[in-house]
Amino acid sequence: MEIKIDGDLGYKRLTSNADKAQIWLDNEVIKDTHKYVPFKTGILAKSAITGSNIGKGVIIYNTPYARYQYYGDSFKFNKHKNPQAQARWFEASKAVNISKWLNGVKTIGGR
Repeated sequence: MEIKIDGDLGYKRLTSNADKAQIWLDNEVIKDTHKYVPFKTGILAKSAITGSNIGKGVIIYNTPYARYQYYGDSFKFNKHKNPQAQARWFEASKAVNISKWLNGVKTIGGR
């Protein structure tokens, strides 16, 4: 008996799974982080969807004030619309969601 594995096919499947996992992860990070993003009009939170290239592993909050808000550790954020709003929102979300994100990537990636 002879078994032949098409290396290109295996690579394509692996790459496809990795691409799917990255798209899933990018979307989950945006979704799970939303509740930590300062929210007055919603433009900052929505800018992660419009400013990011989903599937590339980089989430961009694309407003002129995003950086100022992100590093605004001494700010008193309005919590009326978003009770968990805070500076360094990604770090807050990561602390809560990292296990879920890693498990999801492993599952989708085929490990």
